[in-house]
Amino acid sequence: MKHLLTLLFCLSTIVLVAQNITNGDFESWTDTGTYKVPVGWKTNTSTFIAFGETVFDTSDAQSGDSAAVVQTILATGTSNYYAGILTNGSIRNDSLGLDGTAINYRPESFSGYYKYDAAPGDKALVVLYMYRFDAGLNRDSLIASGNARLGPAATFQQFSFQILNTDSSETSLPKPDSYVILITSTDSLNSPQPSKLTIDNLSFEGVVSAQVPVDVSEVVIYPNPVSDHFVLSSPKLSIASVTILNTEGRQVQIQESALGTKELLINTNRLSTGFYYAQLRFDNGAIETRFITIIK
Repeated sequence: MKHLLTLLFCLSTIVLVAQNITNGDFESWTDTGTYKVPVGWKTNTSTFIAFGETVFDTSDAQSGDSAAVVQTILATGTSNYYAGILTNGSIRNDSLGLDGTAINYRPESFSGYYKYDAAPGDKALVVLYMYRFDAGLNRDSLIASGNARLGPAATFQQFSFQILNTDSSETSLPKPDSYVILITSTDSLNSPQPSKLTIDNLSFEGVVSAQVPVDVSEVVIYPNPVSDHFVLSSPKLSIASVTILNTEGRQVQIQESALGTKELLINTNRLSTGFYYAQLRFDNGAIETRFITIIK
């Protein structure tokens, strides 16, 4: 059996300056003399260069002159595959997380474009971690995250995911001071053949306040447990949208509403029995997360 050794690193306020992802379009590269590395990013190519480049540049871009290819490679003379890693972070000496890039605002979502030549059943993985320094613990604490698993795509496709609090009971929106992006060519531990991900034009979308004065005490979801639908009632706040996420944080349904909506019916017929999070977004920018149970 072929074994894949996949390295996954363990990883209010008014916005004054809003920067986007450094070299998120992968237009700038540094040549080491043996291989190239995108400026502002790190790869694991040096570890496996004897077998090939895990990350390299390509002119086959979604836009601009270049994009990044992250690929799973075969170790010559063995049956071991090694996942390509692309990250803007680095391994911390204290093993508590990842150093990353400074940020001074809280984005709503993360998006990008990709193509993926995948081994059967394989998926690529894009993960975002957002940290804030905790003076009491004297280390960074993970406060928000999001991820996407990307399936096969012969042409460039857009992906996007919301950035959610890691503590689902947290009703405020803590502002991060750094972020780490981790991209791997596979999320599989038993890939039958190499997979190749082309990634381009990564960006943050939207800005939310770190603290929004909001009274959600009268916001109600009923019935809960849910069978085929539930009603969201919000007497004080107008509802902008409702996003349903599974326990892995993956978006499974979204419903937007008209301006000024105070009551909204959400059909859940296509969702299977299980536990979900309903992320409620209001017209004033506030976000509230509620736990729901669906029983068929």
